Amino acid sequence: MTSGSTPDDDLRRSAESRLNGISQPALPLQAALDAQRLVHELQVHQIELELQNEELRASRAQREALLARYTELYDFAPVGYFTLARDGTILQTNLLGASLLGIERSNQQGRRFGLFVEAAQRPCFNLFMEQVFTGQPRLPCELQLGAEGNAPLVVDMKATLAPDGQTCHAVAVDITARKLAEAELRISEERLAMALAGSGLGLWDWEVKSDRVVCDERWPATLGYAAGELPSSLSDWKLRVHPDDLAAATAALGAHLNGDTGEYESEHRVRHKNGHWIWLLARGKVIARNAAGEPLRMAGTFLDISHNKRLARESSGLLQKIEGLLHDAARVSKPDASTGTPPPGKPSDALSRRQKQILKLIASGCTSADIAVKLEIAPLTVAAHRRELMRKLDLHSVADLTRFAIQERLLDD
Repeated sequence: MTSGSTPDDDLRRSAESRLNGISQPALPLQAALDAQRLVHELQVHQIELELQNEELRASRAQREALLARYTELYDFAPVGYFTLARDGTILQTNLLGASLLGIERSNQQGRRFGLFVEAAQRPCFNLFMEQVFTGQPRLPCELQLGAEGNAPLVVDMKATLAPDGQTCHAVAVDITARKLAEAELRISEERLAMALAGSGLGLWDWEVKSDRVVCDERWPATLGYAAGELPSSLSDWKLRVHPDDLAAATAALGAHLNGDTGEYESEHRVRHKNGHWIWLLARGKVIARNAAGEPLRMAGTFLDISHNKRLARESSGLLQKIEGLLHDAARVSKPDASTGTPPPGKPSDALSRRQKQILKLIASGCTSADIAVKLEIAPLTVAAHRRELMRKLDLHSVADLTRFAIQERLLDD
């Protein structure tokens, strides 16, 4: 369209341009002029009509294509679409919307949406519709739908008021799977909480790069603090560990972060808010690494073992007393040396020097990590020696090893 021209002017120019390309028959001059003028006007008008028809056909084809596309998008959308009247009557719905309600789409016309909502939740739906049509702020609306013969569904529903003010357009998203997953997760968390409460274990989760540590409420309670009083970082944990235990604890942690051990385990002392030391058993494992193998996240548990340590010390003292009494009794009842009977060999004579060293450290209350630092060997090597000692001496626990070391008087060496 040229500047200042109308659509009719453009249409006429297009028609005349097309007519100029058509040859005209020869007539007498005046008649030819009149006839030519009349024929010209008729032909121009005819071509104008043809051009208008072409534009109408193109416009109609475009509208039909757009309608087909809209219908396809509407009917096959992954959410349920509904057009509802003020009283909740269903005026229109797509295929998924009909599937959510559990009946044929042709049978939904004129029925109220509220009839498909569980009876206990219909007041919630009625309030939702009132908010939509009165322009009030709308609260999230989760509804349970239940048609006869179909499993209940939970949908998240949102709606907007139509321009006519008498209808609304609603969208319903099926969130049944999400609700079931949330329920299963909640049950799992409750079971975990009960198990942890019974075992005395606490949980920790460490983001290695940011040094952020998230612990459950048992961590501050174990150290005598209220929730939120303790900083959430590994650096703070290191400041609270006993100086004599810090090297072994960090060495065990570093070994696991480097992939040298399958899991992290450490027994160490941590300062209580009141100033005394408590013993903790910490275990954990790297649960996420980047493409280069660097640790990203680590999680684990901790347990207050102060009571166990105290019992072990008391048991060790008692065993030493018993060993002293047995030694005194054996000395009193020892046969005369003149008999020439050689004393029997000690079971510890069959142990290597390294095994005796490890056995002595175990009996002294050292953990595997402590022994590894003192002897400058790997924690896994310590564990292997401990297993070999139990096998060779036919013992079954650390307490058995401690008793054996006391009986053999290895602690006196």
